[in-house]
Amino acid sequence: MNWRIVLVVLTGYVFGFYSAVPAQVFSVMSYLEDGSRTAKSNGPKIDSLIRLAYGFKEQQPDTAIDLFSAALQYSRLSDYTDGIAASLLGIGAVYIDQKDDPERGLICLRKVYPFCLLAKKKLLLLWYNNIGCAFCNMGIFDSAAGYYYTGLALAQRLDYKDKDYLFRLHRNMGINYYGMAQYDKAAASLRQARDIVLKDHFSADLTTTYLTLAGLFAELKQLDSTLYYVREIERLNPERNGYLEQQIHLLYGILYFRWQQPEKAIAAFKKAIAFRNGDQGNLINSFEGLGAAYTLLKQYRQAAYYMEEGLKIAARQGMGGVEVLSIYNNLSEVYDSLQDYKKAYHYHRAATALKDSLDNVKSTRWMEELKDRYQLAQKNNELKEKQLQLALNKKALHQKDLWITGIVSCALVLLVILYQKHRLQLQKAKTSRQKQRIEQLKAVIDGEEREKSRIGRQLHDDIMVELSIVKMGLDALSQNHPPILDADDYKGVLQQIDNTGLKIRQTAHNLMPDILLHDGLVPAIQYFCNNVATITRLHINLQHYGDIAQLSPEIGISIYRMIQELVQNVIKHAKARNVLIQINCREGLLSLTVEDDGTGIGAESEAAGDKMGLRSIRMRVKALQGSIDIHRRIPNGTSINIELKI
Repeated sequence: MNWRIVLVVLTGYVFGFYSAVPAQVFSVMSYLEDGSRTAKSNGPKIDSLIRLAYGFKEQQPDTAIDLFSAALQYSRLSDYTDGIAASLLGIGAVYIDQKDDPERGLICLRKVYPFCLLAKKKLLLLWYNNIGCAFCNMGIFDSAAGYYYTGLALAQRLDYKDKDYLFRLHRNMGINYYGMAQYDKAAASLRQARDIVLKDHFSADLTTTYLTLAGLFAELKQLDSTLYYVREIERLNPERNGYLEQQIHLLYGILYFRWQQPEKAIAAFKKAIAFRNGDQGNLINSFEGLGAAYTLLKQYRQAAYYMEEGLKIAARQGMGGVEVLSIYNNLSEVYDSLQDYKKAYHYHRAATALKDSLDNVKSTRWMEELKDRYQLAQKNNELKEKQLQLALNKKALHQKDLWITGIVSCALVLLVILYQKHRLQLQKAKTSRQKQRIEQLKAVIDGEEREKSRIGRQLHDDIMVELSIVKMGLDALSQNHPPILDADDYKGVLQQIDNTGLKIRQTAHNLMPDILLHDGLVPAIQYFCNNVATITRLHINLQHYGDIAQLSPEIGISIYRMIQELVQNVIKHAKARNVLIQINCREGLLSLTVEDDGTGIGAESEAAGDKMGLRSIRMRVKALQGSIDIHRRIPNGTSINIELKI
């Protein structure tokens, strides 16, 4: 005896469209009142309508079909290809899953194919799964397998990893292989579906998967595996409906029959036939199982009774497939055992005729499927030709765009070149003016330095000599008139002459710092600071870093003059006690910092640059193409930083 658990493959959802929607009062016309008829504006509204339809699919299939039809009408008005494809897929799914009318579902799927080719790829993937379900539920397993494999190959090529789609596809492929009696392939596909749930932690119902595995292991007579999956089904479904209870009792009946325990098998099969409103195919199998169990007990009359009861149910349901063929063959054997050869011959002839009829139907269906495949291939070729023409048109347009882009680009490049040339000319003119201005500033500074040197030499060579002659005359006077040495007026005149000589010498040195020319910048600055500290009691801290000795005389004299000006500013205006002078020369950059702890410089003081010598400093910094920064220190004092490229 051979049984097949009757299983139905289920279509998938339109990914991205489906979400559970509670039953509600709904007006389709509210979706059709908007006057806009563009896919861009109406697409979200149509998608919402399709989601609503899927929410009604399980419990109210007629309402779902109405909603899908409304979405289809609205999609056509809006020229929304995705909506047309999704709506027709939904209608076909209702006929396949809920209406048990795969032939009508197949009609919808054939209509939707051209739209799926133009829509999102996930809709084409769903089409392959759903049309495979239609053929599988019709018993045309070879065609179903072809569509399932095409869908799986397309998903792999597109790297599409939606777990719901892959789970349904592998599960449906396993059920289809089960129908083809290719149990090894069925087990492999079903295990892949199971692993998606268990290993990838994807939430899905494994009941149908485990039912199929239990059935195929029963066919392979691997009864321990069958029992394992039956118990897994019971564990997953502590509260079961009549349809599932019927299948579980049928599986237990098969197990007990295989274990040669006919009494327990009979009890299980009777529990299965108690669910008269369950699946009629499984009900017929349960009656056949009862007959088989009574055959083991050699109670042939009882066996014939239950098998013929199964035939009556099949006749009422209009069923005449492999289930009835199996009963015919079994009844022929039972009546042969009863030596009722007339009935044995009758059922044998009935089995032969039914087998021939099934073969003819299979052949006819195969021819129709070949015709359908040819028509689909024709449509594919037409679509490819259109796509090729479109590609050629796009290529021609692209070449035209390239020419236009090239011409525009050349024009832009020419404009950029002209603009850059004009900009370069302006920059050269500006640079020339700046260079001229800098040369003028340098000339002014050089003139000032020459004038200071001249005045310094005159003070040192002329006035100091004359002052020395005056002092020598006074010394001679004291020798001629010794008593004058004790006169206070005489002593005061000598002291005043000494002080005046010291000031003239210092002024001459400041105007013409010979030490700068002979010893270098740092000794000259140190000498200047020492003189200032001696006269003013101002504490000056000089710090220097880097190779300052390599500076050119032009830069050295400018830095010396700037330090002079800044220290004089501190003496005149800051009322400071301490001054820090820091010179840092590294990597072509010289940094000069002068800080004091005086009253600080304000906006008004900085604006009065002429009085504070800042104008001269700024002029020197500009001539050397440097920068100057002046700011107040916290809590008090002023910080001036000068940077020069050397």
